[in-house]
Amino acid sequence: MTKNPSNNTQTFIILGWICTGISLLLIPILFGAGGVIFGYLVRSNGKVQHGTIMMIAAIACGLFGVVLGMATAGY
Repeated sequence: MTKNPSNNTQTFIILGWICTGISLLLIPILFGAGGVIFGYLVRSNGKVQHGTIMMIAAIACGLFGVVLGMATAGY
């Protein structure tokens, strides 16, 4: 059974952006890291620019999620 890399890439893109979005509100370190991992997988499947943008966005959203969580918790 052979896997089609384009199907995997689309799945990685969708899951990566979902993780990146969730990292703003829920467990930013975990979901931000998930976004980076999926970005790396997208990059390794040949979509270098999209994977890089996804990894940068995941890091930024993860950090912003931490700051947002601290601000709403009253620190």
